Amino acid sequence: MHSSYYTIHSSFGGVENLPADVGERSFLYRAFAVIIGGISRFAMPLFMAASGAVFSWSMGKFSTLSTLIHNKAKRLLMPFLWVMTFVSVPIKYLAGYWDHSTHVLSDILCGQYLLLGNSHLWFVVSLFYIFVVFYLLEKSNVRKNISYWGILLGVSWLATILYHFLGPSFGMVFGLYGLLRYLFFFAIGFSTFKYWDEINLPSWSKQVLSWAGYFVISSLCFYLSGRTEILVTKAVLSFPVDSALALWGCLNMVWLARSIDCRMALKSSAIYRFMNRYNYELYLYSEPFTYVLIAWIVSWFGQSLFTENTIITLAYVMRFSGQFFFAASVIWIVNLFKHKRIHLSVKVE
Repeated sequence: MHSSYYTIHSSFGGVENLPADVGERSFLYRAFAVIIGGISRFAMPLFMAASGAVFSWSMGKFSTLSTLIHNKAKRLLMPFLWVMTFVSVPIKYLAGYWDHSTHVLSDILCGQYLLLGNSHLWFVVSLFYIFVVFYLLEKSNVRKNISYWGILLGVSWLATILYHFLGPSFGMVFGLYGLLRYLFFFAIGFSTFKYWDEINLPSWSKQVLSWAGYFVISSLCFYLSGRTEILVTKAVLSFPVDSALALWGCLNMVWLARSIDCRMALKSSAIYRFMNRYNYELYLYSEPFTYVLIAWIVSWFGQSLFTENTIITLAYVMRFSGQFFFAASVIWIVNLFKHKRIHLSVKVE
């Protein structure tokens, strides 16, 4: 998804690279928009469910709340501050993210550190809160009945309503929106992970049909939500249907991941092992570089970027591979400094 956008609007900075007079968008530009829109419905729910699934393994090692907070602060909040300060903000600044800002420092503080604007690291802070709140729920031995799931789902819908009416001032500040919106999916992952391997794995043809059905219905809902003024219809599309689509997309991805996992040739490849080991770091470091890539690609291709099928495809490949390359480079540099520090500490001792 982070290899698709060219425009970011925010009260605290942004970029604008899609001219209003660009004309008819290419077929692939519109097709990719449909695909990205479908993926965005389940991407964060899936991530939160996967986080909950992993937590079902490790929760037992946290005997107290303070132990959990210390561990998750080190794992989540410290990387948030480090990456924001030394990677995200400098790269965005050089790429022109705040070229039109009149108060750059306050825009950086509010938009990036307080998460009032656009920041790919909002989920890190939200996930920290989710771990703490869910840990307290589990330790209180709340019964996981219909009321439990209904309340969590209602909180998720409430977050969507508040975000719609209050905007980013509520939505992203301190990651509160993510806490309310995705606690339900985290709990789903935590409670169902032990059954994931027991789910019958469909054939590839059935998985393809499931994906096709998902994207057709997702696109239809997107089309209808933009063309209906009936409040009840909008509510149904925005809440029950949207949540059902998110769970459907998550199930499709579980099937796909298990199918790929069965292919040992892929698992033995060097790039697979690298991505498996550094998947968290790849996300932390990759997104800021997309602003540099956007600036380069727009300067090279101009408006043909949006009207030529070949150019838009090439741009996607360049952005995806470029983000991966830059993020891998940062990982290599960080590891190099870590090894040097360890070597120096051993030498001093």
